[in-house]
Amino acid sequence: MLVIYDAAFAAGIGTAHSSRRPEVVCISGPEIESDPPPYVVEHLQKDKAILIRPMSECRTERLDATSQSLVIDTLTGKRGVSIGAGNPTFQPDGAFTVPVGYYQHGLSAASWICRGRRVGPVWKVESCQLEWIS
Repeated sequence: MLVIYDAAFAAGIGTAHSSRRPEVVCISGPEIESDPPPYVVEHLQKDKAILIRPMSECRTERLDATSQSLVIDTLTGKRGVSIGAGNPTFQPDGAFTVPVGYYQHGLSAASWICRGRRVGPVWKVESCQLEWIS
């Protein structure tokens, strides 16, 4: 799970754009508006200056014509992005695919399909292909 969320984080933060840099990243689990396991949030927070929060501690404002982020941390009021990953689908050879994506506002969101596999004792995401972007 950690390598999948690392790939989702890199893709989302690298693509997000609005009138200000994200101040918070809200992490969702495989189900919409769900939380990933706590160890995922802890892993993503390690060595990062940006605040990482589970999705249950964030809210998403209604879509409007603004370019400001609509994802808000309920404790601090900081605005940022939500990043999530679906459940991986494993192939007979051990390779997997998994959907990942981010949302910031109506004109800043995207989805990728990432592919990975196990190399010895380590799981790796080898590529992510953009499915759509707004």
